[in-house]
Amino acid sequence: MASDLRGRAGAALSAQASTNCERHDAGVHSVYEQTSIAGEARTHGPVVATNVYMRTENGWRMVVHHASAAPSSPDAESKRAPKTLH
Repeated sequence: MASDLRGRAGAALSAQASTNCERHDAGVHSVYEQTSIAGEARTHGPVVATNVYMRTENGWRMVVHHASAAPSSPDAESKRAPKTLH
């Protein structure tokens, strides 16, 4: 799934879904997002984002959005030194 969103100020967001989990009244999407601004040659990002949705009487609504900078290349993450979580 890919989507493009365009804002009034010339900003655009492109999202590519990597993981989707949907149930009756909730859904979680993990996506890669890139943003661009009208007049700028380069895109900004990418970021890895998690979006949580709930189904309401008025349709699906995003209730949580979290984003973090993604590695600049697929190999960048594997070259980092390992970290101990606990």
